[in-house]
Amino acid sequence: MSSNGANHVLYHAAYISPAILMVVSLFNTLLLIYIILFRDLKVRNIAWSLTSIFSPINTLMILHCVGFIGFSATEAIYNHSSQRNTIIGVFNGCFLAVVQVTYVYVSWFRSSDIIKQESSETLLKIFKIALYICPFISIVPPFALLGIGAPVLLGNMPALTIFSITLGLNGTLFISIDQYFLLIFIKYNRYLQSQMGMGVGRRLEIITKFGAAATLCALCALQLFGVTAICMLFNPVLDKGWVLTVYYIAWILKDWLLAAVGWVLVVMKWKIVELKKDGLDVVKGGTGTGTSRKQSIMVVNVEQITRRDTLLHVPTRKNSAIEVNGTLATSTHHQHTTF
Repeated sequence: MSSNGANHVLYHAAYISPAILMVVSLFNTLLLIYIILFRDLKVRNIAWSLTSIFSPINTLMILHCVGFIGFSATEAIYNHSSQRNTIIGVFNGCFLAVVQVTYVYVSWFRSSDIIKQESSETLLKIFKIALYICPFISIVPPFALLGIGAPVLLGNMPALTIFSITLGLNGTLFISIDQYFLLIFIKYNRYLQSQMGMGVGRRLEIITKFGAAATLCALCALQLFGVTAICMLFNPVLDKGWVLTVYYIAWILKDWLLAAVGWVLVVMKWKIVELKKDGLDVVKGGTGTGTSRKQSIMVVNVEQITRRDTLLHVPTRKNSAIEVNGTLATSTHHQHTTF
């Protein structure tokens, strides 16, 4: 197949692909709602109410899934149109901002307790400032597009450069924040394993495993977006066959990786709910230093998870106790830190 023939196929794929993702993400949203209503609340024996259904973590995850549906729908319309529509492009950027911000805040909810312990006061203040400004930074690209105009971007190097910089800095900020979340978890888990002689609890294993997967998908998506920006900077009107081919492939793969982030979050939610069904989360591992074998077994009661859904009472480096939702692991010190 010639380059022109391949690009013709990719052109159609560029709007068919997000349309497919919109449908798939709709099912992902329905699955999330099912997990919340018929699995999570049932396991915790909590009646349906606006407060229980729309807890902070649930609300953020629902907004994330709904935001991606809007993102996919507007992208399908935007890519299908021969004339770039600025308003559709702005809505697309706003939906992407919702996806980005909710993902970061879900990451914060799942790991805030440990971050507070593992970060210095100065670093934690800087980090919280970054969290506060995330929503504002996320809407800079769509407002930049509104000011420039979508039809102006193609062939206008200064305008394209400015818009690409806003998108690149925006994406880098969000990926950097989530990578920091992940590094903190890995650091803390290694501490539990090496200093306390214990393995990591199932809940932390799930959060770390799926958090790593989500971060990897988001990072790859950002890199692919960088490829599309380079293609447009290298060939602003995209009239070279091979450049357009690379552009289309990177753009389509980027969307699927962004969708995968939402899928990972929902699967992680499912896994955590299934863990609650068992009632107990026993940490794997041998004996800790200075404690008996019986004392080294950390029992975590997850039946009565709080509405926040991420409350963790984590052991400090000065003691070897963990308390989650009221169940204290026996150790030589019974002091614990609550956030």
